[in-house]
Amino acid sequence: MNQIFEATIGLEVHIQLNTKSKIFCSCPNGYFDAPNKAIDVICCGYPGTLPVLNKEVIGKSIMLGIALNCEINKKSKFDRKHYFYPDSPKGYQITQQKHPILLNGDITLKNGKKIRIHHIHLEEDAGKNLHIGNHSTYTDFNRAGSPLLEMVTCPDMTSSEEVKEFLKKFHSIITALNISSGDMESGALRVDGNVSIKEKSGQILGTKCEIKNVNSFKFLGDAIDFEIGRQSALLQKGEKIIQQTRSWDTKKGETFLIRDKEMVGDYRYLPEPDLPSIIITEEQIEEIRKNMPLLPDQVIKNLIDDYNISLYEAEILYNDPDLCEYFRETYKIHQSNTTIQWILREIIMASKELKTSPLTLPFTPTHLAEMIIFLDEKKISQKIAQNIIKECMKSGEMPKKYIERTGFFMVEINDDQLRVIIKRVIESLPQAIAEYKKGKIKIKGVFVGKVLAETKGNGDPKKIEAIVEEELASS
Repeated sequence: MNQIFEATIGLEVHIQLNTKSKIFCSCPNGYFDAPNKAIDVICCGYPGTLPVLNKEVIGKSIMLGIALNCEINKKSKFDRKHYFYPDSPKGYQITQQKHPILLNGDITLKNGKKIRIHHIHLEEDAGKNLHIGNHSTYTDFNRAGSPLLEMVTCPDMTSSEEVKEFLKKFHSIITALNISSGDMESGALRVDGNVSIKEKSGQILGTKCEIKNVNSFKFLGDAIDFEIGRQSALLQKGEKIIQQTRSWDTKKGETFLIRDKEMVGDYRYLPEPDLPSIIITEEQIEEIRKNMPLLPDQVIKNLIDDYNISLYEAEILYNDPDLCEYFRETYKIHQSNTTIQWILREIIMASKELKTSPLTLPFTPTHLAEMIIFLDEKKISQKIAQNIIKECMKSGEMPKKYIERTGFFMVEINDDQLRVIIKRVIESLPQAIAEYKKGKIKIKGVFVGKVLAETKGNGDPKKIEAIVEEELASS
């Protein structure tokens, strides 16, 4: 983006709650292979029918409000939002406009920046239009009446990277709370991005364009980057930004116009007469707070504190529950600081190669713990350990039995023998010595690697590195 401009980005996020039934009727809530199999007279909008609020929806809303530091509205109300569209059978949507259930939350990014949440309101989902061929459109009402929470953020984000980080953290929260699958492919999580740009020195926000119908965080990020560039180019040419709704063409790598939005639609909001106000007590909130699962940030902190691992390592474990369980089981058998390194390197690689969960690998946590014990006792080298994983992964044989059968124990090399080998290696690499003396400290790894090769993996890498440093300093 041109340096004289800066982006302003806000999001509207729809979350489909995973309740057993729909928000205002007893029809099952979920996904069905055949159309119009989960419908009744209420979600199809028959005259004279009355909605009844699903209690489970309120509990899940409160849980999300607690997780996002929201003010939970003790008294919220429903409204009717009128519009005509084939997938809206009643000709209006039951939603919340003036009195949403949640207000003023936030999510904190890794750099400490808080992204404010303006409000979160409850509403019912519409059906789905199916366009068959060029001339036929059918409507599937299975989704009509599914419970939605719509989150509206403040325009606090300034880049696609912030947007993706915000959404990934939000996704981890809703899945940890088990209030939604968060699956974008199936529509359980839908995100619209509002993008505008303004001059960096300006106080007035630019004209926003909405990006809709994007089904992945990556594509949304790409669409935002393109839209920032498109709007910047227009302003540089002195042209006006027109308020529009746009979508993302993945093949062309550009946004395209769906419709102009110069005028805000008149939805003729009015209070929903068939539903009473939602009354929430402090006791209800505290009961839900007491029984909530741990949030992602707390789980990650616990992993760091309990196992003395880095934030990066803890996040990888958190995002792969099976890998995390593999790690915990290994550590339970033998507490070693090197466990995480073997998990993130060899176990992840093996899982990908065999296309299976870490927990179903033939090399189990018991195998890994037994192998690490031999390593920590300096009975085998790193090179031997890698070979053990490779061979035992094929056969399922335990490391101890494999080592005893093959005789792959590390041969002890005393310091005098080691120093003779190191001197010989250093003398054979005059060019590397010159580079090291010029300040390229990392090149000492070349010497260490060659020494390990000379000792056939039997030398202690840390001891080798220390002696290499001594010999290079005196050479």
